[in-house]
Amino acid sequence: MRAVAVAVAVLLAASVASAQTVVQLKPSPPPEPPIGFIFELKMGTLIPRVGDEEGISSNPYETIFGNKSMLFGGAEADFVAWRGYGSVTVGFAAGYAEKYAPAILVTDGPDNGQPSTEKTALIIFPLRIPVAYRFDATWTRWGIPFVPYVKLALLMTPWRVTKGGTTEVVNGLSGSGLKWGYGFTAGVAFILNVLSPQMAKDMVTDTGIRRTYIFAEYNYDKIDDFGKIGLNLSARYFTFGLGFEF
Repeated sequence: MRAVAVAVAVLLAASVASAQTVVQLKPSPPPEPPIGFIFELKMGTLIPRVGDEEGISSNPYETIFGNKSMLFGGAEADFVAWRGYGSVTVGFAAGYAEKYAPAILVTDGPDNGQPSTEKTALIIFPLRIPVAYRFDATWTRWGIPFVPYVKLALLMTPWRVTKGGTTEVVNGLSGSGLKWGYGFTAGVAFILNVLSPQMAKDMVTDTGIRRTYIFAEYNYDKIDDFGKIGLNLSARYFTFGLGFEF
């Protein structure tokens, strides 16, 4: 009987201990929403490839502005249309770039080719409709904070040449217009959530921002009305910026 009592006591003690044992499982991360939105702010510098135009012997941009770049700034909003092994976005981007310099005198006298007291400017308003693939599985599946991506875009660029603050007119032709083209972009984003996970969680609750990132990208823009003769605003340039994903 004593052996039986001891065995029962051991079983009771074991059952109590097992009842007090709590197994904690790490909760799985919430699934990515099927759709979402991305907003980006970006800056860079560019030099339009005006000298690539057919039928000109010199580069008008270099003649007036030298080899100096235009400062570019812009914003982009994207809609996350599909998620799977990565994500596909469709968006709209708008930017602004300008460059000022003294106008060049064109006269029959000794001042021909000399700088004028008036300023001339080239002003462009780059617009684009990009479709992008973002390989964000590096972050959502593996926790690697680097996300590579590529974009293909339809480009529309209103432009204006001014002299003395007004649109320049040469031989009856207005110095303004709209150029069409296409562009390719390759870039990489660094997810800032990895630097402060708790702050990132608070941002989701307070603002709805799921991810914040910085990025760098290379742009290949072909803006020449798809090969037509005329002003060539094509450019090859880098942009850098800050992005938010909701």
